[in-house]
Amino acid sequence: MQKAALLIIGLLLRCAHASPNVIYVAVEGHDKNPGTEAQPLATIQRAQDKAHPGDTVYIRGGVYHIARDQIAQHERNYACITFLDKSGRSGRYINYWAYPGETPVFDCSAVKPDGYRVAAFYVTGSWLHLKGFEVTGVQVTIKTHTQSECFENHGSHNIYERLSMHDGMAIGFYLLQGSDNLVLNCDAYRNFDYFSENGRGGNTDGFGCHPDAGSTGNAFRGCRSWFNSDDGYDCINAHESTVFDHCWAFYNGYTPEFTSEGDGNGFKAGGYARRPIDQVPSPVPQNTVEFCVAVRNKASGFYSNHHLNGNFWYNNSAYRNYVDYNMLNRLADPYSDVPGYKHVLRNNLGFGGEHEVANLDTSQCVLSGNFFGPGPGPGVSDSDFISLDETQLTAPRQPDGSLPVITFLHLRPTSRLFGKDVGAFAGAPAAAFSSFSAPFAHLVFSDDFTRPLDPRTWVPEIEARPGADSKVYTRSGALILDTRGGVTVWLNRLLTGSLQRSPSLLCRNGWQHQQNHPVSKIFGRRTHPPRRIHRFGASFTGEQDLSHLDHRPWRLHKLFGRRQSLFHPCRSRSAGIRLFRLPLHVVPRWRFGC
Repeated sequence: MQKAALLIIGLLLRCAHASPNVIYVAVEGHDKNPGTEAQPLATIQRAQDKAHPGDTVYIRGGVYHIARDQIAQHERNYACITFLDKSGRSGRYINYWAYPGETPVFDCSAVKPDGYRVAAFYVTGSWLHLKGFEVTGVQVTIKTHTQSECFENHGSHNIYERLSMHDGMAIGFYLLQGSDNLVLNCDAYRNFDYFSENGRGGNTDGFGCHPDAGSTGNAFRGCRSWFNSDDGYDCINAHESTVFDHCWAFYNGYTPEFTSEGDGNGFKAGGYARRPIDQVPSPVPQNTVEFCVAVRNKASGFYSNHHLNGNFWYNNSAYRNYVDYNMLNRLADPYSDVPGYKHVLRNNLGFGGEHEVANLDTSQCVLSGNFFGPGPGPGVSDSDFISLDETQLTAPRQPDGSLPVITFLHLRPTSRLFGKDVGAFAGAPAAAFSSFSAPFAHLVFSDDFTRPLDPRTWVPEIEARPGADSKVYTRSGALILDTRGGVTVWLNRLLTGSLQRSPSLLCRNGWQHQQNHPVSKIFGRRTHPPRRIHRFGASFTGEQDLSHLDHRPWRLHKLFGRRQSLFHPCRSRSAGIRLFRLPLHVVPRWRFGC
């Protein structure tokens, strides 16, 4: 009887939270209020107490002047102003969102706890989505080696979107633990620690990703980092790989008056300082930096930072850095630096640096389609570009938070490099350049299939059949689907916006078309497709609105698959897959076929 009563109570509690609730926080709120729109709360911390998986906390606009007595918790050596330790769950994020059309600003300049680092948002919960607000004025109060952060992450499956971290002494975003976190369309700028150590801000990066062992699948997309006193993006001492995709770094290592301060690298993709080899992870992770822009950073635009392995550098653009591409590696001996080895550099563009490329052992790296200049051979000059106006880099973002539409570093249609798929802005259709003010295509995902498939990105699903085992693998830059039995390959990536594609680019065999499913599948079948899977048919030429997807957890895109009766193996016509987005559209150009 007692067990039955407890079961009934549990079911009632579950039903009570089955429908998502909305909780409100406002500058004029009070934490004793119920959290309704008419009677909002004063703090996100109190809102967390009331929130459950699936709920949304709306943060009204205005400036929240944080007082020292609002420190929620002390964790390790941190004074945590907001401590988010309650988790959502798969399919039911807890959302902490700016109220639509409004901008909340959390001013932390008055929080100066003696002997503690400061974290404005210290996040240990998972399945959280933070979006649309600003953090400013985070302080450093310790004179020795130290740091503070606007956001510090220890949870998994979190989304940090459209956040601005600026005009303080702290690192913008900092990750030490957690898997499958996405930092999307965030800005970190004018952060400078002038108090600790030598007052040169040598530990204040825009974004830092330093995951421990097992914290995989973290990515930064569409972010900007500028005028931070140390580096733009830093993943030193990381035990797992990180992806930087369509991110911009400029003017790092300088104050806004261009006074020299900290290290000043745009993308510091690796390294373990002088740690002995037994303190270096094995295998050493390989980071991916793709479709990124580095401009006038004090030191290097793209920097390997004494790494003990190669990284993947695809379609990046560097301009006016001291060294545009610095591939410096080291050996097992912590003090044995050597020219970079095992790097893959494809379709990168460098121009205007004091040095275009440094510390690169070309005999031990894979290089193709890169253009660095001016110099002997196929160099680059001013006349190749529509604009070299750097002020465009700080233009306002688009209404959906995407990077601004600019012409800076876009190749002119008259350039001999145009159409060669080079640089961060490659892929814009020729029609977009007819009047140099038209919008440009934005590549949202690519993979060149020159290395083994990353199982966190590509998820093969093999249909077991006696004597007919299918295989999925890469070879010579192509994706191979050996389809003796049924096989499907899913792309584990978030794609949002309106999806449109041209069937003329695609293999026409094995396609089906089902409406009202928001994710895409190409080549093949599933007998019982899971919910929220979109299959585009070969005759489909319209547009499917995916804006309602936002960034919810259904993120598997079924891109490849084959019926047993079709030809095998299937391989790409050219190396890789490239998905482009125009304003309001995601335009996939799948360059493979049967």
